[in-house]
Amino acid sequence: MGGIMKRNTLNFYIDLTSFLVLFALLVTGLLIHYVLPPCGNCDGSGRGASGELTLWGLGRHDIGRVHFYLALTTVALVLLHICLHWSWVCATCCNLLGLKGIGPERQQRYGILLLLILMIATIGLLYWAKTQVQ
Repeated sequence: MGGIMKRNTLNFYIDLTSFLVLFALLVTGLLIHYVLPPCGNCDGSGRGASGELTLWGLGRHDIGRVHFYLALTTVALVLLHICLHWSWVCATCCNLLGLKGIGPERQQRYGILLLLILMIATIGLLYWAKTQVQ
């Protein structure tokens, strides 16, 4: 094997890291929602008349930033997980869509098409949301 990690070991570390990042995402979300709620008397700047609540020197928006980067890390880890299981994902999606008995190459093309549709839908949703901001 040399320096190459076994696939099962790699999957384990990716899954363990995903669990830990998801747990941290949950914790930061709970902190934002329950421990550092939005102030009721904010002047629009995010700070109240008596000052912003902080936890360990971090305010709501600071923890929100950590929460955001944890979410991006989660997406990256899920994408990595999907890449490592790409053939299985494509075959399973095709089977669920009633496309049984097609070859692996065609399954891969359908998988890429599905990813492109998801990317276009995401970009479209973000664009539409940006046009709705008031």
